[in-house]
Amino acid sequence: MLPFLAFAFAIATLRLTAIRATGPVRLVKVLPALILGLTRVDEPRLAFAYLFYAAGDALLLSKGRGFLLGLVAFLLGHGLAIAGFLEGGRPAPAALAIGAVLVSGMVVALWPGLNRVMRVAVPLYGAALVALMWAATARSPLTAVGAGLFILSDALLGWNRFRRPLPGGDLPVLATYYVAIGLIAAGRA
Repeated sequence: MLPFLAFAFAIATLRLTAIRATGPVRLVKVLPALILGLTRVDEPRLAFAYLFYAAGDALLLSKGRGFLLGLVAFLLGHGLAIAGFLEGGRPAPAALAIGAVLVSGMVVALWPGLNRVMRVAVPLYGAALVALMWAATARSPLTAVGAGLFILSDALLGWNRFRRPLPGGDLPVLATYYVAIGLIAAGRA
């Protein structure tokens, strides 16, 4: 029941984003991550990771330093997820190389649009994404695909914010993000 509810709120957020209903988006955008966190109460690290993802969702909607604080919230969430993924398996070394190539491409593409603070924050955050993808392979193929989609979602977010607006604005960012967190929650050891 909870995964269906998370899916329903994700669809609602996408629809509200498409019609540019920013007020209602603020109310429902964080709910998919919060609900998916409840599906993982059996693994406290992953459950708390989703709380940080929800906080990041809320912070990304705010002005000013909200984006940087959102990055920090997601970074903390990734750290918890990585620790949880590594508890019972061995990550695939190839995932480290694949993640590094993907994230390096993302950082290089975004670099011209980054200010001094973001030129430090984005590569550090990118390193966490590489570690997330690598650690996710210790969990399950589903989790690894989710981590890969997290990289894609963040690359789209960065492009949309630091380079030029995407066709559809936040829709491709949110769509890939919601699939990513859904697959990560669904992946079991």
